[in-house]
Amino acid sequence: MLGDLEEGRLNLGLMTPVAVYRLMQFSLRDILIRDFGVEKADRASFEAGKRAGHEYSKHIVTDKEDLNLLFADASRAWWRSSLASRARLMRSSVTPSW
Repeated sequence: MLGDLEEGRLNLGLMTPVAVYRLMQFSLRDILIRDFGVEKADRASFEAGKRAGHEYSKHIVTDKEDLNLLFADASRAWWRSSLASRARLMRSSVTPSW
């Protein structure tokens, strides 16, 4: 799903702002704190971030020995994803609500 907005945003679609995903993330953290405490919620957030970084690296960024090449590769991947999203958005018949 990583890098494929149509597959990754299956439920909310291409028009949903990233802020909605962030709201869900913070709401989930609040529930984790309520049910399991701050320490376990922090640990879950850390593990999720670690996994997200690993998956991003595995699927988006190729192996690099030079840190500058790594950042350049990540930047190119982000721009490709951003441009592809905009192109799909322009081709869609849906009008953004923003």
